[in-house]
Amino acid sequence: MANQLPYVNRSATMVRIFAKVKEAKTPERFTVDFLETKLGFKGGTSRPFIPLAKKLGFLNSDGTPSDLYNKFRNDRTSKTAMAQALRTGYRELFERNEYANSLKHDDFRGLVLEVTGLDSKSRTVQLICQTFDNLKALADFE
Repeated sequence: MANQLPYVNRSATMVRIFAKVKEAKTPERFTVDFLETKLGFKGGTSRPFIPLAKKLGFLNSDGTPSDLYNKFRNDRTSKTAMAQALRTGYRELFERNEYANSLKHDDFRGLVLEVTGLDSKSRTVQLICQTFDNLKALADFE
């Protein structure tokens, strides 16, 4: 189950990429080339953005931007689009607690442990929590 909850090693980089997504023209397909050439994120630390964006529902399986991607690019709907994406990507957490986004850090971590079954000292649990927290800063759940 643990591999179903999205996470990346450098979630702060993902936040910076999302900021660039809002500025750049929407591509026909979101590729590594687009990430490196148009958005300016070269190297391996940025590449996990594409699978993360797919798990969150911003990109379709073929890399084409979804309607949610376009809603995120709109300043008026950006934060609600991110909230919707987090509900999609972290569905298991929201099924157990519909206010998972409002939980204190330790309670959220406990929920992740409950859903994943991972060891409490697992690096994966830490990364899931960090990724969620960093992306939650871009969201409005109200």
